[in-house]
Amino acid sequence: MSPASEKVPMSYVEIEDALTELDRWTYKGQVIERVFKTGNFSDGVALINEFAKTADEMNHHPDVFLSYPKVKVQLMTHEVHGITKRDIELARKINEIALSQGIF
Repeated sequence: MSPASEKVPMSYVEIEDALTELDRWTYKGQVIERVFKTGNFSDGVALINEFAKTADEMNHHPDVFLSYPKVKVQLMTHEVHGITKRDIELARKINEIALSQGIF
């Protein structure tokens, strides 16, 4: 992914097409969102900590909401006030992390 494509907002059609490959992610206004059912608070915290490592590596940080017994993640590229390929890539990685934790 080139740095230029990371800053180009995707069209509605491109977003919807990308979401067909991202299990349980939905498009809501200017964000893509997913809720993970963790079953308890501690597992939610552990999941968020794993998300944070990947977000830091990518220098792209989601909005994360923790409640018992779930975690909600929202992604958007703030510089363009919309969804970019960078958001889609982080969503893929977040799904992989959740699956590796037995949460899906």
